[in-house]
Amino acid sequence: MRIALRGRNKLRLVEGTWKKKKIRENLWEQWERCNAIVLSWLMNVVTPQIIGGVVFGASAQALWEDLREKFDKVDGYRSFNLHKKIATLYQGTSSISIYYTKMNDLWDEFEALLPAPCDCEKFRDYVAFMKRQKLYQFLMGLNDSYA
Repeated sequence: MRIALRGRNKLRLVEGTWKKKKIRENLWEQWERCNAIVLSWLMNVVTPQIIGGVVFGASAQALWEDLREKFDKVDGYRSFNLHKKIATLYQGTSSISIYYTKMNDLWDEFEALLPAPCDCEKFRDYVAFMKRQKLYQFLMGLNDSYA
């Protein structure tokens, strides 16, 4: 979602750096139009079950913050489920490329949960270790015919 908003030059609107009170009065109508567009985008991408539980504010920023507060959380349940999916993923009837893509998508989602790392020597060692872990997990999920 952040990528789509950035691509449309609207990310600052939801982050709060483009507030209406900071804009010249003669541009308020343009701000209102942009705000309405972003509000409609956000409401259209959220499922009906979820949209009922969020506050409908007058600004895209208020809705964005409400969604972020409710859903942008790293909790043990989400992390556990990703680990479980990674650990139990097997090639089965899928091609190797499809199996690899599924595995890679799960790892990418897991890595998105991690805080931004330092750029130190220990971290480079950790990255190398994680690459080996991913390789081992991938190999363990291949069909027995590849043993």
